[in-house]
Amino acid sequence: MKTKAKRSIGILTSLSLALSVLTVLAFDTPLASAASVTIDTTSMNEVRDAYFNYFLPSQNVANGWTGKVSGCKPGAPSAAARDAALTTINYYRALAGLPSVTALASANTAAQKVALMIEANGKISKAPTKSWKCYTAAGKTSAGKSMMSFGFSQGTMAIPAWMSDDNGNPSTVNRGWILNPTQIKMGVGFAGNGAALQWGGTGLQGKTHAKANGPWDGVAWPPAGFFPWENMPDSDIWSFTKDQVGFAWLSPTDVSVRVSKNGGGFSTLSGVEVISGHGTAGKMPDPGVDWQMPALTAPAPGAIDRYEVTIQGTAISPIVYEVKVFLADDPSLALPGSLSITGTPTIGQTLTVVSASGTENPVGVNIDFSWMVKYGNGSTFNYLGWGGPTRTLTWYNMCTTLRVNAKATSGGHTEYTASSPSIAISFFDVPASHPNYSYICATANWGLWDYFNTAKTSFGPSKTFTRAALASALYSMDGPYPPAPAVSPFADVKATNADYQAIYFAVSEGFMDVTKSKGKLYFKPTKATTRAVIAVASYRYTEKFWGYAPTPAPAKSPFADVKATSANYQAIYWFYDSGSLDITKKNGKLYFKPSGKVTRAVAAKAFFYWFD
Repeated sequence: MKTKAKRSIGILTSLSLALSVLTVLAFDTPLASAASVTIDTTSMNEVRDAYFNYFLPSQNVANGWTGKVSGCKPGAPSAAARDAALTTINYYRALAGLPSVTALASANTAAQKVALMIEANGKISKAPTKSWKCYTAAGKTSAGKSMMSFGFSQGTMAIPAWMSDDNGNPSTVNRGWILNPTQIKMGVGFAGNGAALQWGGTGLQGKTHAKANGPWDGVAWPPAGFFPWENMPDSDIWSFTKDQVGFAWLSPTDVSVRVSKNGGGFSTLSGVEVISGHGTAGKMPDPGVDWQMPALTAPAPGAIDRYEVTIQGTAISPIVYEVKVFLADDPSLALPGSLSITGTPTIGQTLTVVSASGTENPVGVNIDFSWMVKYGNGSTFNYLGWGGPTRTLTWYNMCTTLRVNAKATSGGHTEYTASSPSIAISFFDVPASHPNYSYICATANWGLWDYFNTAKTSFGPSKTFTRAALASALYSMDGPYPPAPAVSPFADVKATNADYQAIYFAVSEGFMDVTKSKGKLYFKPTKATTRAVIAVASYRYTEKFWGYAPTPAPAKSPFADVKATSANYQAIYWFYDSGSLDITKKNGKLYFKPSGKVTRAVAAKAFFYWFD
């Protein structure tokens, strides 16, 4: 998570200087161009995203000044620096519910001349004289219609200081111009440590007031709704302005301001002053009131401080609104606690990722979960897929170890990454020490045993591998296949049988044989699969679906119990040659034991080597 952004510490205004050196913070999100910004301040997430998307990136753009004091060459800031300045301004205006502004080329030129004079003389003035270095009449005219600062090597950092407006003036005039509802364009000038923002002049203001999101279309700062603590004015001066309609001329004694915090008692504030603006395009900002708040403290991590403001004594009283202050760069969001996976690690059960605090989604943060898997006794975790905080286990997850990596982001800003401890998913009756453990695991992951009509939490390695189970395993390998007929052709397998489709497939494709008695077909689904039957079925499947031409078996059988003239000799030799079944050796002779019964563990090994 990024270092917490600090509120500006050098208050630079139209009549004050700050020579302090500020640390430049680096942030992830680049700023491509001046942004037109809108923010729904009823949504804390949207306000927080705007803070990371617009405000922070715009505070990390170098001026890129092309001029120099020697020779009084005004030059220009980079386009990126001007765009960043306008984005910062539009971010503030959007929080107040006001439309964005754009740049006016002629105002940019004039503001640049002001910035050059500030840089050349190391001071600011609304009325610079001809004795100033790099003085121009156009620069003087622009200075009278601009906000100015000296001391920021990145000019965009002056804008939060202007918004704070702790300048000793009789009103929050800098803030008023940035939040002027009639403002449509501005001029931006940066030169070294000098900055100027021209608000006044031809073409910079419209004729109608924009509608703000404050009470009665007034402009409150901080505004109603959710508001980042990081953008609170360092001066602790709050304000409310409104155009002339319905707002009487007042004196400080007429107006009272009361503020409560988090439902506590109201405090009547002193230091209330009336802003005697004219509310007319091209002149002063709107009239209103501002007041000095007591020293404020940041909300606790994860908390929201609610300030209810009541203004009385105006023609539209009472004016009541609530400011919900929260930490945008909240350190609590970076500390979700250790992640863990809960749930029963068996097939059909759902695993859930939780943090130590018991929640997967801290407020204001989007979390992506990357599920990682390690197969069998492997040592490497592989990517399984993105998803939510839950995953329902299937056969494919058996005999694996799962882990979850979580990445939280907000507005493209990475808040934290974390990983859970691993959790093993296994059959209850197949320990890692089982001689066929790896074969059972691999074939389970391949999905060969989806059609077992048995409890899925156990594999039953020593249980008989039935003919129905063999048919199901063959059926699960490819597909889809044509559906079986509605009426079963088998006397001993109903169409409603869970394995009917698989059994019909295995027989109709010629992989498995049936018994015919008295005109009826019998599949014998519960009968044990013999070693010869699994060899023949695998051989026939390979020939038909994989187009494999096996090496002919030798003319003389290597088996003492399988003659070369046997109908199944070629299939049995091929299966033996592939290593799919173990062979008994006794007195120097090999015994295939074709009628021997196959267990599930043996079937898993046979299919593993067949596939491999």
